[in-house]
Amino acid sequence: MQRRSRSPGHHLYPRAQLGFSLVELVVVLALSAVLAAAAVPSLGQAVQDARERRLQQQLLGDLRLAQSEARRRGQAVTVAPLPLLCDPPTASGNNWSCGWRVYVDDGDGNYDASMDTLVTESSNDALTPIASSRARLVYSPIGTTSDVQTFSFSHPGVNVKVAWVRLSASHEVN
Repeated sequence: MQRRSRSPGHHLYPRAQLGFSLVELVVVLALSAVLAAAAVPSLGQAVQDARERRLQQQLLGDLRLAQSEARRRGQAVTVAPLPLLCDPPTASGNNWSCGWRVYVDDGDGNYDASMDTLVTESSNDALTPIASSRARLVYSPIGTTSDVQTFSFSHPGVNVKVAWVRLSASHEVN
């Protein structure tokens, strides 16, 4: 019986493969890239949604602050947009995208730093469009308003409306 000679690197049983082949590595990287590309748009949407929720809560908090300040002071308190803080400034009084101001008005209907008392001012980055049905909201000295105010928070494809109505000092619909 003749025995075949084997080369020194050749074994009867092949060694276990160590590591990954180049093809396996490329396939895993390609699948990872596809999954990452699918996740990026949803991450951007999540950031936009969080920004809108923060703005809605901030505006709602400032509206409640205006109402409580009107009651506390026994004077009318106004909430109005800050269109001049936009870059470039906007002429529309219904554009709340750049922020808003809560102040005690001296009765002329406009904010004048030398005559009116500023309660708070909230600025916004103007990345989320905020429109309103009115240019201002005024709370009476007892904390009520006759105005129906609708705020629309929107970005492409989505439009969220928040209605704020104060019927009396003890009934609120929003």
